[in-house]
Amino acid sequence: SHKGVSATFTRASVAYLEDGTQVASGVPRFEVGKFGQAVLVEEGTTNVFSYPTFNTVDSSGGWNHWGQAGSIGSWGQNTDPAFIFGNQTYSHWVENAAGATGDFLIYQAPSLGGQPGYSSIIFVCCMADGSPVTNDKCYPTWNGRDGGAPVNQWTSIKQIGTSKFYECRVDGIHQSGTGGTNDLIGVYIKPGNKVYFSRAQCERKPYATSFVDGTRSPETLTIPSNVLNPQEGTVELTYIPFLDSSK
Repeated sequence: SHKGVSATFTRASVAYLEDGTQVASGVPRFEVGKFGQAVLVEEGTTNVFSYPTFNTVDSSGGWNHWGQAGSIGSWGQNTDPAFIFGNQTYSHWVENAAGATGDFLIYQAPSLGGQPGYSSIIFVCCMADGSPVTNDKCYPTWNGRDGGAPVNQWTSIKQIGTSKFYECRVDGIHQSGTGGTNDLIGVYIKPGNKVYFSRAQCERKPYATSFVDGTRSPETLTIPSNVLNPQEGTVELTYIPFLDSSK
């Protein structure tokens, strides 16, 4: 508050901080900004992946697995906190053994409803050996590509703080939406690698927002006009241009 006047924040659902902490409905999220603490205000979104935190006792983690010829794949659920990001019960490991000659896939195929459309994905994961996550160890894939982001490469891979976990993302996937496995989205594991997946997100938009398990309601921050001097200060925005390679 300022001089007895307070800003008003609303969000009718839980949300998550960058470090994985869940924030209750109606409570603002504060992250480190350019000038200290900043309040994060985002649009609403829905994560269309099932089991985005792999929260099931089933060894599949609620996901599908498939191997190219020559792959040596295996998978299972992990409860060791050292390989789990955030306050959740499980992470899901997928391994493609050394000596394999094909890549091994973890995937889902959330329906696009028979229409072409954009998606963006985020996977939070770490390597079993603690090494950095790189595109030559695991890489994204999707079927039915119809322009948009280049296939088989992450838009960005960002280490989360100083932890062993990395946020791997692709912005601007575009698929034909013809259904079935043509709507497939997943991650291939290269031979000789074991990856622990903690979180996965797929949004139907050409850019990714912060993680949510299910649906995040829109956030609003209302600042009374008598708090700010319109003749002073700055407003900073981030503009991320999206280039569609199909155009």
